[in-house]
Amino acid sequence: MNAYLLGALAFIIAMVVLILQNGTPVSVQFLGWKSSQVSLALVVIVSACIGAIITFLLDSFRAFKTGQKLRKLTKTNQKYEQEIQDLKAQLTAVSVTSSGMGPATAAEPNLEQGE
Repeated sequence: MNAYLLGALAFIIAMVVLILQNGTPVSVQFLGWKSSQVSLALVVIVSACIGAIITFLLDSFRAFKTGQKLRKLTKTNQKYEQEIQDLKAQLTAVSVTSSGMGPATAAEPNLEQGE
């Protein structure tokens, strides 16, 4: 986050220096459209604002997609956690049932009756 803020600050400083050094009037042409004479500083400010808006919109779209993916993964994670809890409960139930029979009793024959 700090690198982002430092980069933004450096960009703003560079833009201010550019504006202060280039106040001459220019004519802008874009896709057949031609403006009247405007200050180069105004062109720089408008261009920077348009770039910031485009960046904001693209980042908002990325954040929206990331949020959707996070919600989907959270839901899947909750489903798997519930499945783990159910399996643990089944394992506990099986352990309690089998411990009543006694593992040694089930594995060894009763020697007292046979002799």
